[in-house]
Amino acid sequence: MPTPKRSTRKGDQLPDISLYFGTFAHLQYEAVQAVARPNHARLLEDYALLYKQDSVTALRSLPFAHFRQILFDTITPQVQIARNMGFAANWSYRAS
Repeated sequence: MPTPKRSTRKGDQLPDISLYFGTFAHLQYEAVQAVARPNHARLLEDYALLYKQDSVTALRSLPFAHFRQILFDTITPQVQIARNMGFAANWSYRAS
């Protein structure tokens, strides 16, 4: 199945962090809050490692501002590495 042209173009570019990061962080936080229960601990292992938390309860108790900052501090160097590798930056969706 062919990929729509719009999807192909955005796949070669990095999203504008200043435009999209806040919403992305909020969605990630809400997802962790929704899934963070002791019987779902395996689903959140990567988050626990990233946020250096010993338990799902500790992860869930992180304030949003702290959660957001750690996520930002993790993603921005990766975006910079991708830019250095030649990926175009500051992509934003423009409805046609």
